[in-house]
Amino acid sequence: METLLSDFGPLLVSGGLLMAVATVIVAIITSRSKRGTERADAAATIAKSATDLLAPLRAEIARLEEGQREQAENQREQAKNHRQDLQILTRRVATLEGMVEVYARREWALVRYVRALIDALRLHAPEEAIPPVPQNLADLI
Repeated sequence: METLLSDFGPLLVSGGLLMAVATVIVAIITSRSKRGTERADAAATIAKSATDLLAPLRAEIARLEEGQREQAENQREQAKNHRQDLQILTRRVATLEGMVEVYARREWALVRYVRALIDALRLHAPEEAIPPVPQNLADLI
């Protein structure tokens, strides 16, 4: 490089070639700077376009998220109501099962009592006729 400058240096300086090279370098830097600015402007335009395109999508996403939150809240409320209904129904079933058990015990106590009466009647008054058993009680007595 030193040899090149020592050989051509005086020519470059005297002939204005150095100025031309400097001008070209400045032009290249300016061109790159302009391209950089153009690129920055293009990037800003693209970003603005993307923002403009994304704004309705973001609004739609926000609307959908709000709908999902409302739906989740409704489902939680329904689940709470179902749990309360289930507790009520569980208590009612337990009550009904208790009633069925009581009625079954009373029914069998009645059957035992009727059988005891029939046996007592046959023992003490064998000549008396026993009334016929009603059709809906025939399987019990």
